[in-house]
Amino acid sequence: MIKEPLIEFVDVTKSFDGRTVLDRVNFKIFEGEVSTLIGLSGSGKSVTLKHIVGLLKPDWGQILYRGKPIDRMSNKEWNATLARISYMFQNNALFDSMTVFDNIALALRRTTSLTRKEIAEKVMARIEQTELTDVAHKYPAEISGGMQKRTALARALVTDPQIVLFDEHFGLVGAFSTRQTIDEFASLLPFSNREEAEHIMNDFTRDLQEHGLESLSALIRKATSSEECFEFTILGGLARGQPQVELDSIIEFARFDLRPIARFSCERGGNSK
Repeated sequence: MIKEPLIEFVDVTKSFDGRTVLDRVNFKIFEGEVSTLIGLSGSGKSVTLKHIVGLLKPDWGQILYRGKPIDRMSNKEWNATLARISYMFQNNALFDSMTVFDNIALALRRTTSLTRKEIAEKVMARIEQTELTDVAHKYPAEISGGMQKRTALARALVTDPQIVLFDEHFGLVGAFSTRQTIDEFASLLPFSNREEAEHIMNDFTRDLQEHGLESLSALIRKATSSEECFEFTILGGLARGQPQVELDSIIEFARFDLRPIARFSCERGGNSK
């Protein structure tokens, strides 16, 4: 039996002021997968995510949710679909006039019929998970950038969505991922055990091998304007975090576990092997 994609892009094209940002984009995302969009700044990653949640509409092509084009859905069907999706914006998009608690509770108040007590319980559970208890009644301007990121993360997860979209999640210091050096990223997986982390890494490795390496090599050739052959290896390692342990120490433990997770090499003329 062929597995039906959860989300599918079919020849999606989008232009702004005569500049084509998405050019006949095709991909499928299946339930239970962790998928990553890789590209240079301005290459259309955020534009792609905004198409998924209906903030933008394609000039050409179709976007399907469980096999049905979203532009053919009734308002009721589309609202039900949106209720299953959370979007964590690149700039957090917190409301300055609302406390951390109210920012997180907003989606539950607008999209559910839960009682005030039930909403408070769900919100406090996420606040505790993201270690925001001490700032729950503070405003965004009164907390650090990392805490603002965690607030946005808690808001994205509080509705228990089926799909979570992270825009520029590599900026999520202390909550998801952060750049360590020019060629190193550290990804934090809160509330995951090692088995779950291994599963996420394996999914990432598979997607990278199947789809990402050729794109990365094309970016390198474009940036260097060279047809010379080159090769690179991507390493990955895991380490279990502990309360009160500094991030740098956890990353150092992960470096002891480094192993190749993806390789790219080519022959003269740029053919991969």
